[in-house]
Amino acid sequence: MKKWILACSLVPCCASVPAWSQSSVTLFGRADVSVQTGNAGGTRITRLDSSNVAPSVWGLLGSEDLGGGYRAIFKLEDGFNPTTGSIAGSGNLFGREAWVGLNGPFGQVQFGVNYTPFFTTLVTFAQGPLSTWGWGNASNNYFFLGTTRNSNSVRYNSPTFAGLTLRASYSNGSNGDPTLPGNLGRTFSAGLAYRLGQFSADVDYLQQSAAKTTPVNAGTTTVQGNYVMAAVMYDFDWIQPAFIFQTHRGGQNVAASSTTTFQNPNNNYYDLSVLIRHIGPGIFMLDFGQYKRLGNSSGDSTSYAIRYDYSLSKRTGVYAGVGHVRNGSTATFTMSGAQGAGLPTKPGASVTSFVLGMITRF
Repeated sequence: MKKWILACSLVPCCASVPAWSQSSVTLFGRADVSVQTGNAGGTRITRLDSSNVAPSVWGLLGSEDLGGGYRAIFKLEDGFNPTTGSIAGSGNLFGREAWVGLNGPFGQVQFGVNYTPFFTTLVTFAQGPLSTWGWGNASNNYFFLGTTRNSNSVRYNSPTFAGLTLRASYSNGSNGDPTLPGNLGRTFSAGLAYRLGQFSADVDYLQQSAAKTTPVNAGTTTVQGNYVMAAVMYDFDWIQPAFIFQTHRGGQNVAASSTTTFQNPNNNYYDLSVLIRHIGPGIFMLDFGQYKRLGNSSGDSTSYAIRYDYSLSKRTGVYAGVGHVRNGSTATFTMSGAQGAGLPTKPGASVTSFVLGMITRF
């Protein structure tokens, strides 16, 4: 009886304690390892690769329910090389993504290291069965990698209205570094995404400040690089074509891309990818694209690829592909993986590559 009386007396006290909000933290990742062999400028190269179809990464994703339809969110993601165990990319811990934000009826806002809306479109429309924007996609071979993500940035995704979603991001570039121009690398990107049934379309704009001359110091003059991209895709079930077209202006006729100075030659490129399903247990990916350097056709390039991906389970798959890049006399493009450098080549040399790999997720 005493125990029953004591339990009843505690009910009001317990009821007065506020309930803790629901929160979660998820550990996630994937590892992609392959063997790649190819002929690059007359030189035969065979090597063990990481991250050809998808970047090998691990990270933490978290959220907390704040009530009223609002959630505090964060993401930390780091790239690594499973063939050596080393940190990949910039070498920074969580150099791929590192942001904290808020999600609610207004949409979602993120602060830290964020991908640009430009990159979001690329990884949506540069198709691949096991992962997008990887080995075989022409847009991966020809894209200026300095604009995929930005440090010191804020990103906003709006709610979806009538199939339309607005995405925008802004990065402060050098962020007050006294040894660099104040606006070097400063980036603004915005885009509209439209979804209606099996049809998808995106339009994006990106502006980035680049150094006009080298070496770069606090007094270096900067110029604006302006990028525009449009992409469309339609899913017919058995076949799914997608097309990307991008332009860049403001490059001051620089000779080559540079991630340090954010320079990129004026160019146009396009990427046509097609997924073909229901032919055997896997999915075929066919891809064709061309890069045109404005004012200097010797910098042009053409890319071809075919890849076959087969899912062993929901988390694990294998892939095999062959690709070819034909370069103009001054171009040095190659078959690029999703992370890390492709097979090295020399100006004007063509590259033919074969890849066989496996990817698993956790």
